[in-house]
Amino acid sequence: MRFGRIPVPEAEGGLLAHSIRLPGAVFRKGRVLTRDDVSALGEGGVQTVVVARLDAGDVGEDAAAARVAAAITGPGVSAAAAFTGRVNLFAEARG
Repeated sequence: MRFGRIPVPEAEGGLLAHSIRLPGAVFRKGRVLTRDDVSALGEGGVQTVVVARLDAGDVGEDAAAARVAAAITGPGVSAAAAFTGRVNLFAEARG
């Protein structure tokens, strides 16, 4: 995985590492930046963003979180869908 701050014009296809708020728009962590996103960020005055780019064989953070959740859930424990690299676990009974 390659991770770091890059100029916005080079960010298309990168996974956004931190949420960015602009007037009228929110770009959430984990979003794969599109051409339209890059344009909107540039128009919003954002000059650089921190992104991750997965290399061959890398697993995205949501997929990795889902794998961990699948390994540790079972009777009495359920899991929500993965988001932003995490999975919420729920006890199905008190105690």
